Amino acid sequence: MITTTIKPEQNIKIIYTAEYTNELEVDPDFENIKQIKTKDMEELVYTMFQLRKQEKHNISIGFLVEKENDWFIEDYANSLEFLNDSRLSDKLESRLSKQNETVTELVKELGLYQDFVSKYNATEQFKEFKKEITIKEENKWKMQNQ
Repeated sequence: MITTTIKPEQNIKIIYTAEYTNELEVDPDFENIKQIKTKDMEELVYTMFQLRKQEKHNISIGFLVEKENDWFIEDYANSLEFLNDSRLSDKLESRLSKQNETVTELVKELGLYQDFVSKYNATEQFKEFKKEITIKEENKWKMQNQ
């Protein structure tokens, strides 16, 4: 059994468990419920996500606190398979990661442009150029919306 002992002198342990079934229904005798013990809450949540990706059923996660080998506190979250499409969150996470990388690269490049403009005393010329571009874009937008 995997447990986390938080107070060895008082013999307090936390046991993290994920439960699931491969079938849609739980057997009346509960024999089709499978258990996975984890070392901590982070691993427990990760296990839950993995079970959802595998499209398991009747997923529940929880913990049991034992004090001196007696049940003390227990809490479970049940029916967690209703969010069975973790692939969408994976895609979003991947897209956000790529966007963060792009933003970081663009910030670096912007810093280089700013350094270049400053080094070659082109600040006023850049402001003028920026104003010209803004006017062109506004005129283009006006022409398209007439």
